[in-house]
Amino acid sequence: MTAQDSVYAKRIIKAPIERVFRAWTDPEELKQWHAPQPNDILAAVSDNRVGGNRSLTLTIEGKTYQMAGTYIEFDPPHRLVYGWTDAAAPNDSITTVLFKAVDDNATEVQVTYTNPVDGPLQVGLRMILDHLEHLVAPK
Repeated sequence: MTAQDSVYAKRIIKAPIERVFRAWTDPEELKQWHAPQPNDILAAVSDNRVGGNRSLTLTIEGKTYQMAGTYIEFDPPHRLVYGWTDAAAPNDSITTVLFKAVDDNATEVQVTYTNPVDGPLQVGLRMILDHLEHLVAPK
């Protein structure tokens, strides 16, 4: 993967749009799902406004990563755009998340990382969407 590539995923999640959006922006909920492996997030911040900080501290395979950025767009419950900077990564990236109500109990989530870091991000993105779905979808 080069720094110019994008990574994209789309998923229908069986939960209302407000619920899915809240899981993406509430720090306590982020800690429950926003990592490739469960329970790997040590800290999460989400200052929910344009210019607000967003950060995650997580461990993957025993190594700690700090990713941080700011919200460029914050349009509840439809759209999030935020930058990501990781000191261990060769480049910064932009994440765009679109939320579209399919019906009252289903939400289409589209995630695009532009200029992502090298590595298996597509697989990791699918994994975190699995964790999100497990958290918000009714059992």
